[in-house]
Amino acid sequence: MRKYFEKELPLHIENYEERMQQVVMAEMIKETVNSGEGDLIIEAGTGIGKTFAYLIPLAEYAILNNKRVFVSTYTKALQQQIYKKDLPIIKKIFPELRFEVAFGAENYMCLRRAADFKSRGTLFMNVKSIDEMIEFLKDGAGVRENSRFHIPDEAWAEVNRMSELCRDEKCENFFKCYYYKMKRKLAKAHIIVINHHLFFSDMAVDNKILPQSAIALFDEGHRVEDVARSILSRRFSEQGYMKLLSELEEFLRGKDRLTKKTYSHLHSHLTATRKDFKEFCQTVINNGKLRLFEKEAALIDFPFDDKIDIQARLKDTMFEISESIAYETGRNEDLKKYYEFLLARCTDYINTMEHWLARDENEYFYWAAAEGRDNLVLYITPYRIDKIFAATVLDSYDSTIFTSATLSTGKDFDYIIKQLGFTKARTKLLKSPFDYKKQALLYLESDIASPQDSNYSESLLNRLDSIISTVSGNMLVLFTNTELMKKMYKALKKQAKERDFMMQGEKSPAELIANFKAGPSVLFATNTFWQGIDISGNILKCVVITRLPFEVPEHPLQKAIHQYIEDRGEDAFREYSLPRAIFMLKQGFGRLIRSKEDTGVVMILDKRITTKSYGRQFIASLPEINITNDMEDVKKFFNNGNQRGIHVEKA
Repeated sequence: MRKYFEKELPLHIENYEERMQQVVMAEMIKETVNSGEGDLIIEAGTGIGKTFAYLIPLAEYAILNNKRVFVSTYTKALQQQIYKKDLPIIKKIFPELRFEVAFGAENYMCLRRAADFKSRGTLFMNVKSIDEMIEFLKDGAGVRENSRFHIPDEAWAEVNRMSELCRDEKCENFFKCYYYKMKRKLAKAHIIVINHHLFFSDMAVDNKILPQSAIALFDEGHRVEDVARSILSRRFSEQGYMKLLSELEEFLRGKDRLTKKTYSHLHSHLTATRKDFKEFCQTVINNGKLRLFEKEAALIDFPFDDKIDIQARLKDTMFEISESIAYETGRNEDLKKYYEFLLARCTDYINTMEHWLARDENEYFYWAAAEGRDNLVLYITPYRIDKIFAATVLDSYDSTIFTSATLSTGKDFDYIIKQLGFTKARTKLLKSPFDYKKQALLYLESDIASPQDSNYSESLLNRLDSIISTVSGNMLVLFTNTELMKKMYKALKKQAKERDFMMQGEKSPAELIANFKAGPSVLFATNTFWQGIDISGNILKCVVITRLPFEVPEHPLQKAIHQYIEDRGEDAFREYSLPRAIFMLKQGFGRLIRSKEDTGVVMILDKRITTKSYGRQFIASLPEINITNDMEDVKKFFNNGNQRGIHVEKA
């Protein structure tokens, strides 16, 4: 492996610097895939260059053994970077390498639907803009993410591939179809770059989308658990069900051979089931104490006096659909396919509702969420995914490799091993090559109200006001609560003078980052800005973490999993909440130093990190760095440009 990093990469990457940790990672991956025995979990600290560390041994393995490899990421942005930027460099080292990128089927334009859309025009786009949109999509291999043209959701819904409308090989555009072109290319590729959502969606449909592969590597591996649990959950959407009923009504209106009496009978059943379900949803909302506009959620553990019977209401209509499928066989394959889709949808809704109402499987919990006006969603979610992950992933590949900058909680990988069912995985923690003691400073606040105190908001506001006034340069302020973020932003923006104040949600993430880099700026953010964003070049000078990122304990998912763990005699806080909060803190901390030239301060304004015993675990999980609780040290750091000469042993 060393020869690739010493001799090859320097030829193709300007100012390339060899890093010992990068070579170690590459050698471990090579050994893992060549042995074909066991899996690998490897935490690669920021700056190691993990992408090349895994692409080089994977490319070598795939070519020498004529095997296929999956590289899966959490974000489509990283997926595109690997495909468009990193793999072309690897191909210069391995000219025979074939690689492709794949997205979910709904991300591809359907040529037949696009032509129909273009011929109709719309109220929200003129003919010229439709032409431009379609041309941009064609230039980008029919993938929405590749288009430089902004495509509104309502326009994309008119042109994207829909499985229920796809004619497959019977379509006149089959050989030009972007989706099927992608599938044909995948069959010949050594490396396929996908995302976690596509990986588990394919797994959920018995691997009908992606070809077989020998190796699966998960970058951003700390996000796999949540994606897998989400995809493996079953959901019953009020809006989706109402849409299905509308489609069934449309189906009945189109059946000329139905007598007026039969049509009236079937239509009355659909009208009744619409009414029944609306009343059922209201019962769930009332008993679960949900407020539709608050996007609230609740575990459902109360009994239902009158259980809704969807199957009884839909069975006659489903019989008519089955009859129509038989009638259209050999006549109109498009209609037949659509009727089969309707029948499958009915069956899926019936099964999901019956499962949800029974609530009789011990390995699942049942909950409901109000997701906006007139959309109650019922969920069936597994407590654990370790068994199914081990059976369908770990046992299905010669080797499975996990990597991320955050996979350990301190010095062990116990959490990820337990949650995903690893039994024979080797682990390795590779520290960042950056010198955090010279490049950065960690400030721990001690003089602030605890998040549980009634005066916390006021105390935080005063502290943020003081910090923003004291610390110059671009600042990223990270929150765990959207409402608190908005409150702080509104109050502090009034005092903005020399810096631009921005908040997540005002613009797209890309626009916010672009404006932030133009600076000087203070960006208030939550959720996605804790991880995944890369602001290198010594532009970001201070990251403020307002609160330790424990997940909301009232959310049904957290409550259910906590109770499940406690019922087994284990400590849910130590086993589940704390490791996940450590992962997120490490991600937030990692936004600051992205290169050897970057310098700055991370400030944690939650005094629990110094007053609670578990605070030591948070600190132990971070790189070796000088720590202080004195703002004078922060001022000295910025005045000196680095920490040399600053003695910080106060925290």
